[in-house]
Amino acid sequence: MNSTVYLHSISHQLGEIRPIEEIQELAINLALCKTMRGLGCNTFSRVEGGVRQLLLDSARRTLQLSGLATGEIDVILYASSTYDPLEDVDDIGFVADELKLYNAFPVGVFLGFCAGFSQGMCIAEGLFAAGRAKNILFITGDKIKEDRESRLLMQNSAVISDGVASCILTSAKVENGYCVQSSVHSYLPSTYKLRGAEKVMDYVLQYSRGVSTAFQTANSQASLVPDDYSRLITGNFNKAVLQNLSQLTGIEMERFHTKNIGHFGHCFSADLLIGLEDLQTEEALEHRERLMLIGAGGYIWGASVVLRHWPSPAGRRSR
Repeated sequence: MNSTVYLHSISHQLGEIRPIEEIQELAINLALCKTMRGLGCNTFSRVEGGVRQLLLDSARRTLQLSGLATGEIDVILYASSTYDPLEDVDDIGFVADELKLYNAFPVGVFLGFCAGFSQGMCIAEGLFAAGRAKNILFITGDKIKEDRESRLLMQNSAVISDGVASCILTSAKVENGYCVQSSVHSYLPSTYKLRGAEKVMDYVLQYSRGVSTAFQTANSQASLVPDDYSRLITGNFNKAVLQNLSQLTGIEMERFHTKNIGHFGHCFSADLLIGLEDLQTEEALEHRERLMLIGAGGYIWGASVVLRHWPSPAGRRSR
């Protein structure tokens, strides 16, 4: 069975875009707010209530773009870092029922944070290789509960937003979408010990190890070097974090997709799908241009090698 993953029909939904001055920690610390703005963080997405309706709207749009019949969806794969089993347990059932996805069994991925994207790709590979699925509706959705969670990511590395993104993963080659050539991970479980503010340098070093290992493993397996990637997409972290990523990967900042940092901040795994959607909508990539996607979790780092796939009209180069 073919285990190659093709990705297409990306959609996303955000909440109301608000200035970062409305974040509690920044409202009472104007110096920190100024620093965050200087690092490129300007606004964030806030959803009132849950993300159930956004999940439905994004999934419906993805199905419309795909042209697939509802009966052709074999799996709903849901990645979330903020999933609450008490409050959110019925969300995917609601989406499946509203869209009449009666042949699709649900699978949840909840430990990856930004690496939920690459984890999803690995699950899709396995399902395709085993002949258990041909088409997967992949959805990511997250919402911060501001009464008990901060919208500032650890070490103020990003402003966290609420949002949803979705796409179709398929084993059939697509003309207009992406081919996920490979997804690899590195794991450093002891990272959980370094979350305290007093251990910031230890955490940064551990984070750097995780990113470097995942990136180097992806390159080694695919026999690639940093110059082989036309773009790098990662979470919408602040510019200081991205500068560090640039040094770790050897990919210049000019090749990073950064347009959404100031617009809506960091939506966990949705950042990667929205970045792919941006480049497709803008027709910014040629056929078979190669991208590196990097996602970071609590103690897991994912790296995915992705190729742009679309028809090559006369005059368009293919490489």
